[in-house]
Amino acid sequence: MAKINNRERVSSSLSQNQPLVSVLIPTYNSVFTIAACINSVKAQTYQNVEIIVIDNHSTDGTRAVAESLGAKTLIKGPERSAQMNYGAQCASGIYLLRVDSDMILDTDLIQKCLSLCFDGAQAVIIPVLPHLHGPQNFWVSCRMLEQKMLIDDMVNVAPRFIFKQIFLAVNGYDERIVAWEDYDLHNRLISSGVQTVSLKTSALWHLGEASSLSEIVRRMVKYGKTGSLGLFTKKHGSSGLKQISIFRPSFFRHKGYFFVDPSHFIGILLMKGVQSCSFVFGILIKKFD
Repeated sequence: MAKINNRERVSSSLSQNQPLVSVLIPTYNSVFTIAACINSVKAQTYQNVEIIVIDNHSTDGTRAVAESLGAKTLIKGPERSAQMNYGAQCASGIYLLRVDSDMILDTDLIQKCLSLCFDGAQAVIIPVLPHLHGPQNFWVSCRMLEQKMLIDDMVNVAPRFIFKQIFLAVNGYDERIVAWEDYDLHNRLISSGVQTVSLKTSALWHLGEASSLSEIVRRMVKYGKTGSLGLFTKKHGSSGLKQISIFRPSFFRHKGYFFVDPSHFIGILLMKGVQSCSFVFGILIKKFD
């Protein structure tokens, strides 16, 4: 057996205690948010990271901005699932972190995800909250309240920080599913016995939060036209329907918010109703197109 010299021992120790984290950022025409996103990754307290931007043929200079900030850029489409899978295949890290191009990371987010993994977690669910400098109105406040109620939910959530080896072992994202692709991955991880935990002390902050009902309608009609509902429910049955239902278990578990903030609590239910109706409308458009 070959001997390991002191230098090799040090190198091995560093790779174990400071593993490389690959931050995967799928993008499409994200020139107005990509710099803030990448800079928040570069500002992490944990520095052993590589930043990989997987761009879906943007036409607005997204790739140029990403490259100017030192990110490795790849080109892949047609949707986020395919982009993420390609990024994972090209990544060198032991861990993967998915960050959408309009999100900003708390400075200690990667460090805290790693701490959970060092304690035995294999995948980490990360809160996604509306950014305080993003749109501010009634509907955004509803989304903020909804995310607060999901903080201890293990049904209507999905991991973003995960061992690369595990991600590849479950074949990553299902590229046929455009909406709820993250729920699908979550379900397959859980059924495979992957130890999944929630991070509760750091978050991803969403700059691109939908700020009006019309924007929510447009987004959900688009998702409805993809055919994702049939594929998702075929794979996950009644448990999948619970995940996309208006009435989520966490709403009942945190029903006390109704008495603390009734207007936004009711607003969440209204918003969910609009999302569902818009999604069904998208399905009908696709069917009769």
